[in-house]
Amino acid sequence: MRIREKKILNAIAYFAYKSESKTIGRLKLMKLLWLSDRLHLMKYGRMVLNDKYYAMPFGPVPSSGNNLSKISQENLYTVKEKWITAINEPILDFFSKSDLKIMEWVWGNFGHVSNLVGFSHQFAEWIRYEEDLNDPQKPNSYPMIVEDFFSLDAAEKFSEIVDIEEIDVSRSIYRKNLATQEIISE
Repeated sequence: MRIREKKILNAIAYFAYKSESKTIGRLKLMKLLWLSDRLHLMKYGRMVLNDKYYAMPFGPVPSSGNNLSKISQENLYTVKEKWITAINEPILDFFSKSDLKIMEWVWGNFGHVSNLVGFSHQFAEWIRYEEDLNDPQKPNSYPMIVEDFFSLDAAEKFSEIVDIEEIDVSRSIYRKNLATQEIISE
């Protein structure tokens, strides 16, 4: 198993372990993973999980996070229908200090919120596809554009943890890293 997958598995276990009775619903989990990636990208120029995101009727969904949250993982968590229950504490060695800082902030500010769907519909990366998602004749899933995560519509919602200058610097870092990856893969 690759490091990225182990990191995602442990992020799933992290939020489940923090939840009441160490159990979290998949829908809420998807929003906490999205918020962690979005905020880390806005503040540091990279995502925690580096997942691919899709706009779906109930908001942003991390592709690998969603898939991995459907299968019980020995010594980490069990899955029963839409509920994930932590078996043990997650392995935090997979995360940087900044990863953990953001994940802790996300949990502290959104872990108690029961419905994050409406909140997730307020952001550019989902709004871009809202009309299509509301049309029953069109697909119910669209790949999100990561650049939309930098939209300033969220700056005031997260001003406690990230400011506009950081977002500008992080966008620049992200673009440089993306350009470097494109050169390497040619």
